[in-house]
Amino acid sequence: MVLESCQPLKLAALAAILGGNPSTAMRMVDKLKAAGLVDRRPNPHNRREVVLRLTTDGRALVERVLAHRRAEVRKLVARLPATERAGLVGALRALTRAGGELAVDAFDEARRTGALVEDPLA
Repeated sequence: MVLESCQPLKLAALAAILGGNPSTAMRMVDKLKAAGLVDRRPNPHNRREVVLRLTTDGRALVERVLAHRRAEVRKLVARLPATERAGLVGALRALTRAGGELAVDAFDEARRTGALVEDPLA
């Protein structure tokens, strides 16, 4: 999901956004690459850096996951009585505000850490 929102992305930035270390992120990326979901290449501007991007199959998987998530949320919301559904929007907004300092916007975090790069994989 992080790669979908701000690709291409440096491996070190992916690790930082996910709250892990680069070696753990690399193992995860190795598995995703083996599954054909991620493309990984050296950054042509700094060969010590690895740049990641979703493959076509990776983007398709993200879309399927999001579609499934939306369908499940729709089902849950539909089971609520109309009066409770009406209050749900306000409650979710309040929850979002309350947790605002905990939320991580992957794109903002990538921009802050200088992780966004020109697409060397294109």
